[in-house]
Amino acid sequence: MIAEIEWLRNICSKNGFMINESQLQQFERYVSNLVDWNEKINLISRADIKNIWHKHILGSMGFLFGFRLQNNSSMLDIGTGGGLPGIPLAILYPEIDFTLIDSINKKINAVKDIVNELKLNNVSVLCGRAEDLDRKNPRPAKFDYIISRAVAPACAILQWSRPLIKNAINSSRSAPDERNQKKIIGKGSVLLLKGGNVNPEIDEAMIKMKPVNISVNPIVIGGVDPKDFFDKKLIIINP
Repeated sequence: MIAEIEWLRNICSKNGFMINESQLQQFERYVSNLVDWNEKINLISRADIKNIWHKHILGSMGFLFGFRLQNNSSMLDIGTGGGLPGIPLAILYPEIDFTLIDSINKKINAVKDIVNELKLNNVSVLCGRAEDLDRKNPRPAKFDYIISRAVAPACAILQWSRPLIKNAINSSRSAPDERNQKKIIGKGSVLLLKGGNVNPEIDEAMIKMKPVNISVNPIVIGGVDPKDFFDKKLIIINP
């Protein structure tokens, strides 16, 4: 796995993204655990195992080459599956509290085991549906960010997220960070990692949910074949 670690280190360097040795080692352990668990239960497609670093690790964190989150905040990962994108982001942002939720109990048990093995003290894991966090609790937990990776259409994610996002009405839009030329994603944002043509679902979300703002941002990663990420996008929604 040394080659994969060197590959990720080089990609981060080419894109001006700081990653330390401890984080690289955590990624190595995460991938090892994910592969081991995937032999028992289907956390990711078996066909993706050979491309796990490219498709799932870089696919979860690549947007951070152009954007950054605010520290001392909280994030909910809806439909985390095998801990994606929540675990990679938690490794990179120890100052953010992450809650990972999925409705499939066997996946959640695997994720709990992985989180414990990695000693990710900034991660909590829940079994359930995001929409039930509001229905079953008159005072549900609120989060600064909500993220989801290819789980459901934007309209559904936005509907589930509104009761759970902090200061959704007054949330700030992404602003440039003059120090490192990255855009700061304002708290109160719903983030979707998607590929392909997202225009139909964006149009549906705008009509049905009428959010304050939706921006579609291509994910550009130096050092990888452009065709591999040409249709990958970060959608930022201010509810």
